[in-house]
Amino acid sequence: TLEPTTAPVQVTPEPTTPPPTLEPTLEPTTQPTPGSTTADPTLDPTLGSTLEPTEDPTLSPTLSPTLSPTLSPTLSPTLDFGRPSVSPAPSISSEPTISSMPSISSMPSTCFDKKLWTFEAPENKFPNLPDWDNGDCRDLSTNQPIQCNKNWVIAFDQRDTGSFSLKSPSLDSLGIADPGNTKRASAQLYVCPTSPARALRFRVFPGAVRPFDRLVVLVDGVEAFQVRDANKIGEEWITVPSAGGFALTAGGHTIDFQYEYNPFKENLSNVPVDPTRDGAVWIDNVELL
Repeated sequence: TLEPTTAPVQVTPEPTTPPPTLEPTLEPTTQPTPGSTTADPTLDPTLGSTLEPTEDPTLSPTLSPTLSPTLSPTLSPTLDFGRPSVSPAPSISSEPTISSMPSISSMPSTCFDKKLWTFEAPENKFPNLPDWDNGDCRDLSTNQPIQCNKNWVIAFDQRDTGSFSLKSPSLDSLGIADPGNTKRASAQLYVCPTSPARALRFRVFPGAVRPFDRLVVLVDGVEAFQVRDANKIGEEWITVPSAGGFALTAGGHTIDFQYEYNPFKENLSNVPVDPTRDGAVWIDNVELL
């Protein structure tokens, strides 16, 4: 009985032979995959790569590229690309071009309720915005706007008080060269839109004599009154239109002092000229009562 037991002990080494049978099955399965990429890969690589590569290569390439490239390029470009589309909105905020409206809002700072203009320093200049500017002439026979021929200027040869006044240009030379047509010049005063109801009054040195020339005052493009000829030409300042002034409603107004040569479109060559005629008018101490 002891001897037969030893015999099987030598038979037991036979299990050492099965391992070689298992190892070849593993090795051939891995080797045929590179050799026959067409037939075997579908069978063996599916199983072999399912066991070994599925855990390491299959998951890592599948998850890591899928998550990192898919999420990072998808989210980051979406967020980063989306932001520029939102950030251009500052181009809307760049509508500070609308804030350039301060030019309008600046009106309150420049358009203040002034009551008197004396043309003394530092206001001895013309135009002098926002109050005074070259005006818009009007043909009073048709009530249509028309081009002015010359501009008013600051002068010191005549003044009511102080050293300066505002003077119309002389239009005689233009009128003589173009007989039968009226020549015009206008000085324009802007009354602030916040101004209450007031009355316009000013002093004038009327060197104009009809039918040669005259001074007409227009309010908002409509004739308000005409300055009469001087009783003593070139010798006196008068208050116009009267001591009480010309009534103005509350709010903004445009007042034009329009000087005209040959307002009636006559042939003045046959009209005797008064040697004391100045051929211009001066205004001073313009006030809102």
